[in-house]
Amino acid sequence: MDNAFLIIVLAVACISVGIVRIGSWVIAHHEQEQTRVLLQQVYAACAIAQVRAEVRRG
Repeated sequence: MDNAFLIIVLAVACISVGIVRIGSWVIAHHEQEQTRVLLQQVYAACAIAQVRAEVRRG
């Protein structure tokens, strides 16, 4: 009976660690995607500013 309890405790611990790791990966992936989108917006804003500057120069 003691071995069965130990196996259950170890299984629960492993599952908990797995859930935490998956959650951490999801958060990191989401942050990476947000950073990529932000960089695209910055590049677009720079391109627009450059075009506007060139138009003003004539």
